[in-house]
Amino acid sequence: MVSTPNPSTDVSQLFLNTSLDSCAYKYEEFVIPNTVPYCNWTWDTILCWPPAPAGSVIRQRCPPGHGIDTSKFAERRCSAEGRWEGRGKDASPNMLGWTNYTPCYSPEVIQLFRKLYAGGSNGEADVSGDKCFFSLLYQEFNCIYFVCTL
Repeated sequence: MVSTPNPSTDVSQLFLNTSLDSCAYKYEEFVIPNTVPYCNWTWDTILCWPPAPAGSVIRQRCPPGHGIDTSKFAERRCSAEGRWEGRGKDASPNMLGWTNYTPCYSPEVIQLFRKLYAGGSNGEADVSGDKCFFSLLYQEFNCIYFVCTL
């Protein structure tokens, strides 16, 4: 029998909702200036990103976790139109955008990605990933690290 967790009691869901709520609360009184386009605040399921002026790049320290280098920075780009940029050069801007967590990975994790995703013409992998994959990997590494250190 397959059991579906109750959304109101699932711990990970409660954490995500609380984090989204705290992000919204943090910027609820921020008024976007009318003088220049702005990207609105956003929660990417890992970090809360502040509003940003159009054409800017904002950075935050990488979140702590096993396989993550917290001395590095994740980044998001706000387009000239005031929309968060998508992934890649040809990606169109959108409301949610994409967070580049690639610099956050330790060299060992980058090497693991290359091994997992090798198969391209040069045997190298695109390790930039998307936020959903990063989130899952981040959770898995923390879980594995926690279990291994008990």
